[in-house]
Amino acid sequence: MFPFENTLTRLQFRLRRDVFGRIKVRPGLPAPVAGAGVERERGFYSLVCEKAFDLETRARVALVWDIGCRNWSYARALAAAFPRANLIGVEVDGGRRYWNLHRRMDMAAAHAVDLVRHGRGARCVFRDFRELHLESLAADPGLGAGDSGRLRSIQAFGFFFPFVSPRPCVRWGLPPDYADFRSLLEHAGNSAGPKIFLSTHQGEWEAEIASKAYLEMGLEPRESVLQPTEFSGLWPSPHPVHVLSAASAAR
Repeated sequence: MFPFENTLTRLQFRLRRDVFGRIKVRPGLPAPVAGAGVERERGFYSLVCEKAFDLETRARVALVWDIGCRNWSYARALAAAFPRANLIGVEVDGGRRYWNLHRRMDMAAAHAVDLVRHGRGARCVFRDFRELHLESLAADPGLGAGDSGRLRSIQAFGFFFPFVSPRPCVRWGLPPDYADFRSLLEHAGNSAGPKIFLSTHQGEWEAEIASKAYLEMGLEPRESVLQPTEFSGLWPSPHPVHVLSAASAAR
């Protein structure tokens, strides 16, 4: 990796996060993203969740953390896959701006509001996941999660196509330290109560890096592979998608 590219990426990210991304150009929230493309994307995420865990397990989840939720256009798919869970989307790069001048964080918040209107607890947080106090957020009364019983219920941590190596991370406009998948797992693993983990990876080599991170955490990942024929028309990739899942008892 070239030092200049690394330095430029850091500068651009800081400007986007701390300066330009803080400016709200358009008032209010946009309408939630909809259309055939979004429905196909939601179909893909539903397929991934079903591949990772059976319905009995998913129905026991009280809270879903989606780390790296982007604009959260697939949030409804997570809500359907985990029918009794509240949802928290986390995105570190929420200041990216679309052609309509709304930011990624505006779009994600609109999908959270849409879930709330349909009776589900949902919110978005636009910070580095590793900086969050998970117990405090999980107990947010606005999620309906303020009772100790819910905090003892299963939490699910989803990492959909996380960066596991520096080069792709920098190419997508994030500093290379955001490619530390092990640190994300560690922070999730330090939260209270029983947990399940789900991650998706593009290609065998990324899955190998991620599997090593699970094992270093004392987790035994189960790997399933979705072939392109299984998600044809749902997800624009010619490569297999590796789905890793694991479970951890209460600490």
